[in-house]
Amino acid sequence: MTAESRSAFATRWSVATAALVAPELVSTLGLGFRELLTGTERLQAFMVVLLASAAATAVAVAMGTGIEGWFRRQTDPRRPALVTFGLSAMVCAPFFWALTDGRRVRELATRPLIVVLVACVFSLVVTAIVRRVRRGPSRALAAFFGVSVLAVQLVDTFVLPRLYPAFHWLLALLAVFSACLAGALAPGTRWPLPIRRFLPYAPYKAAVLVVLAGPVAYVVSRAPNTSFVVERHASVSGKLVTAVSSFGRARRTAPSTSHAAVSATLPGIDLRDRDILLITVDALRADRLRAYGGTGLTPNMDALADESAVFEHAYTTTPHTSYALASLLTGKYLRPVLELPNAPREHTALPDRIRRYGYRTAAFYPPAIFFVDADRFRALEEQGFGFEYRKQMYAPAADRVIQVETYLGETAPGRPVFVWVHLFEPHEPYDPPAEFRDAREGQGDEALYDGEVRAADAAIGALVRSFRARRPGATVILTADHGEEFGDHGGRYHGSTLYEEQVHVPLLWSSPGVVSPHRISAPVEHVDIASTLLGALGVPRDVRMRGEDLGALLASRTEAGPTYAFADIADERMVCDGRWKAICDGASPRCELYDLRADPRERRNVAGVNASEVTRLRSALAEFVASIPRIEAMSMGDERGWPDALARAGLGDSTVAPELEPLLASERAEVRAAAARELAHLHYASAVRVLEMLATNDLDATVRDEAVIASVALGGTAHLARAREIAVRDDEPALRAALALAEHSDATGSPRLGVCVSDAALDETRRRACVLALGRVRARGQLAPLIAALDDVRLRTDVANALGEIGDRAAANSMAQALERERYVPPRLALARGLQRLGDRRYEALTRRYLGMGSGMPGGVGLLLDGHRIAAPMATQGDLRMASVEGMRCDASGCVPTGASALLPLWASQTRRVVLRVHATEGARLVVHVHVAGEAPRDVSFGPLVEGDSEVAFVAHARESFRVSTEGDARLVAYVLVPEMAEIPPPAAEAWDAGVDDANTPSP
Repeated sequence: MTAESRSAFATRWSVATAALVAPELVSTLGLGFRELLTGTERLQAFMVVLLASAAATAVAVAMGTGIEGWFRRQTDPRRPALVTFGLSAMVCAPFFWALTDGRRVRELATRPLIVVLVACVFSLVVTAIVRRVRRGPSRALAAFFGVSVLAVQLVDTFVLPRLYPAFHWLLALLAVFSACLAGALAPGTRWPLPIRRFLPYAPYKAAVLVVLAGPVAYVVSRAPNTSFVVERHASVSGKLVTAVSSFGRARRTAPSTSHAAVSATLPGIDLRDRDILLITVDALRADRLRAYGGTGLTPNMDALADESAVFEHAYTTTPHTSYALASLLTGKYLRPVLELPNAPREHTALPDRIRRYGYRTAAFYPPAIFFVDADRFRALEEQGFGFEYRKQMYAPAADRVIQVETYLGETAPGRPVFVWVHLFEPHEPYDPPAEFRDAREGQGDEALYDGEVRAADAAIGALVRSFRARRPGATVILTADHGEEFGDHGGRYHGSTLYEEQVHVPLLWSSPGVVSPHRISAPVEHVDIASTLLGALGVPRDVRMRGEDLGALLASRTEAGPTYAFADIADERMVCDGRWKAICDGASPRCELYDLRADPRERRNVAGVNASEVTRLRSALAEFVASIPRIEAMSMGDERGWPDALARAGLGDSTVAPELEPLLASERAEVRAAAARELAHLHYASAVRVLEMLATNDLDATVRDEAVIASVALGGTAHLARAREIAVRDDEPALRAALALAEHSDATGSPRLGVCVSDAALDETRRRACVLALGRVRARGQLAPLIAALDDVRLRTDVANALGEIGDRAAANSMAQALERERYVPPRLALARGLQRLGDRRYEALTRRYLGMGSGMPGGVGLLLDGHRIAAPMATQGDLRMASVEGMRCDASGCVPTGASALLPLWASQTRRVVLRVHATEGARLVVHVHVAGEAPRDVSFGPLVEGDSEVAFVAHARESFRVSTEGDARLVAYVLVPEMAEIPPPAAEAWDAGVDDANTPSP
């Protein structure tokens, strides 16, 4: 390349790159600024835009320079024009053909002619532009084409986003073409000295950038937040990232040797004709067992673990009893299965399968296992999971032992038995027998929970001994339906999050003489239990059963196990590989990521610095979600296949949203309507314009209604009046229209929302949405259904918040009555705060009452502070004196001990509870040193504390003095001294003989 040609290339390439980079950066870092989370991600976006723009223009300028050289060598002036026209037509015709693939156009007989004519017109324009370029530079035209790049970028971003890919690829080519024209028409420039030194080598440096662009795009494609923004807002760079990301996904999701394929070649375990006892314990945290870090609370379960294969990373499929146990016994991920359109009601269960192969089956469980979404489990409840004998009743753990002994005593020998026992302890309300109560002070309902764990442990020990005495060598499998939270992540009980305390469960497998004691680190799930048992018994499983056969792992014949475990709750999904765990929001492209090895308590979300792990786990999660409808073989009533993207969207997979927009152009009205619904469900705001057009132009009335509702739900305002008309109808779309209008604070649909709240047959998620919507629109006319819903513990917290938002004092008495008898911890604060917002002073006395209980009211001291019922910092209350008088330094943010500890003088005439509000950084600790005259001092330690404000409590007895010290950055904000109060008693237990024995027990 001559010096002159290098200079020409350098000038054109530099100007073209600048023309392309500027609008790409403006769009990516401007429009997508709020979507980039970290400085690292901004740098990633900047680098990929710069390199992709430089690479694209380098290739285009090089091609243009080569073509220009060929043009100059031609003697016939018509030949360059013909070649330009032909090349342009060859490039444009496929794009225009793809653009006319819509359902209204593709069947036209004149489609080929239209495509040819448009391609010819476009090619004539390109030819004219190229002829003008050959006449020489023009500052005005260079500026025009430079601005054209920005115009193309804006069209690509805002017009039919992610709809019609060919249209957007054509825009990307136009952007590059316009940038190159700007470079070609720019007059020779006197560059500054550093740039002049660079220019002679520009062709070679451009080649280097072309080589670098691909790897950088690949790295960015694995960073979910950055790739999302670049793909969405950058016309050229986004296409490169999309292409590289698609290649990476194809490579990453290519078929590989799975655990199932490996284990199929290895012998598993043989349990044929052996008796089996399956024990599930309700709400048992794994960390109570010594095998999972416990401290000796469960000696019988610990002894069982010593002779068992211990699965270190076992997970429930959903932290709700109904879904967890049904999934365990059917071998299916039942929650996502039941979310599918036309979801099946009949499911083959493990007991039914093994009954056909000679087993006697019996079950002992309480009716409460079907409490959540009971209508979905009606068929399974009526069938009793296929057990031939079942006792469905409430009974203490000790009584279950007697029931099983009675059953075994009445069952003739000669046939093996499969017995399932579900112990309701330690599910709340926590009310352990007196002999198992914890003598510790100040531990609240967690101590009562531990008492119930001990009661369950004693029953398990007796049950295993009794069962094996009658059935020697029996296999015993022990697990829990889910865990239990005690403020680990700010919540209580279960069914609310996918953090370890709720989804990690113990799993012990004891098969004497078959399975040797060892630990298994592979991630496993409830659904694996049914598959493993069927494999061990030589029983073929139903084709729709999931889970993997863990027999080879149990037999210690392989260390390779399942790759991932999955769980879900509401719109969130979890995937864990044993070390890395991602929790992804179905309505958002972002995930939380935790390294369980370094951070077992899940305190540090490292998604921002481990994007590759997020991408890997999210890809696995997407494959899992896609497998649900495929395995269930769902189809529409007319037997035409239901699009996979719609099924995945119905399961909350937000990554499928871009695939739904093309379905709005489907020939099938039911598909268009479903696509509109799911786009709203996934909060895909980019589809608003398309939906608003569909609402006006679609030929099907149902589709128009669905498009109206979806566009309004996504923030559109063009069809608010039509949404109001739908919301007052008496049909299912009316409810969704009412919910959509509530997002605009429009109360038109509030009567329909009130009916929704009252409808106990609806699922909990939908009813909660209706409650929140009524609060959002402040629907005073719907107090009656909201007040009635205070009786539903699942809705009570949201109802209290909604009534507080509405602000009608007519609800005060009902809220006060509900608060006065509230046994559950989470609704207490919501009810008290609601009363506070209504101006009802009764909240103060009731808040102090609950602060005096062991179960407490987390946030109660803060509520009193907000209501100015106590002062800060370090309030005094009753006979509690100011702590700042000795050993503390106080300011507006709280008090910090100035020495090793600070005196907290409490002269109480009776036993009291001291509740302290503490502001701390992650990992800090608070220690209360208790001094009693003539006795050795003792310490009550709290921590490690969570980030921010939290409340802790301890019991203060007469003649005790206290000092407080802190470790780490912790300061006392306020505290109250209240009389110790008795817990609200649990409801009376049902009679022992209220159970049902199935009469269909076959003869031996």
